[in-house]
Amino acid sequence: MPWDLRHIRVFIAVAENLHFGKAAQALHIAQSAVSRSVRWMEQDLKVKLLTRNTRNVALTAEGALLLHECRQIVAQFDKSIKRTRSISAGLAGELDIGCNDFAFLADLPIIIQLFRQRFPDVTIRLHEGQRSEQLGDMARGDLDISFVIGPVKGADLASVTIGRHSLSALMSNTHPLARRKSLTLKDLAQEPFIFGNREGWETYRTFLDSIFDAANLDPSIILETYGSVGIFGMVAAGLGVSIYPDCQLQIHFSNFVAKPLVDITRQVETAAVWYPQSLTRAAGHFVTFLHEYCAVADGASGALTRLRAPTTKRGSKPVRTS
Repeated sequence: MPWDLRHIRVFIAVAENLHFGKAAQALHIAQSAVSRSVRWMEQDLKVKLLTRNTRNVALTAEGALLLHECRQIVAQFDKSIKRTRSISAGLAGELDIGCNDFAFLADLPIIIQLFRQRFPDVTIRLHEGQRSEQLGDMARGDLDISFVIGPVKGADLASVTIGRHSLSALMSNTHPLARRKSLTLKDLAQEPFIFGNREGWETYRTFLDSIFDAANLDPSIILETYGSVGIFGMVAAGLGVSIYPDCQLQIHFSNFVAKPLVDITRQVETAAVWYPQSLTRAAGHFVTFLHEYCAVADGASGALTRLRAPTTKRGSKPVRTS
């Protein structure tokens, strides 16, 4: 007969109570069943686990060692059962989230911070990539949710708009135009531009192309880089200017400035998208949280106030749909 958790729990009860009758009461089984189990364990191990007489029961050195090991086994088993139930309820598990630079620099860090306060046992993995890559990975089941430039249309897709951002001109703080409060696109007509490369910034570059085409301008692009940090660094060094959503204003840099482009009314939209039929329970909780975040967010500070303490109304701002 193989060992199982029943034998382990019986031994723990006897070792902790040092009394067969009390162990039987704790386990709600007959005392004779307790005695048989302990006797079988000793016979199977060929080791004496307890010394006992008509008055006393005591652990041998081998019994004390086995008690320690059995407690660890039961604790790990109970932990596994609890985690399995949590995963089933979506209170634990893993989330694979796709994202882009704009999400990183705007709402995504706040969203993850607040979500983890409610679901600390959900592990979140972030995967950076361009829109087409993220949508493909999500269709294959490699991503649960993606943060991309929107809007996104698809018969099987669901989405929520996380933020809309106006465009700003980025330039070194020593640039002659840096003293202006605002700029127009034509003010930048003769400037050298630094943009993200088309391979990694396909959707955003197409968006910028349409803006320049509408203004009948042909930008002089002197540098293309992989990510936002490259753009910021090159601009700060005075190598050129760039056009970037104002989500970057969530962070502050001392060596370049952002000036609003007042003649451009179009905005860059960040959307969270997912396949409803493929959502795990943990991902479902995240989607529910996103809707709540967007419903209460009046800027990042409003969302932080409301979502950190959802039962406390003090200090909250009026609800506004994103």
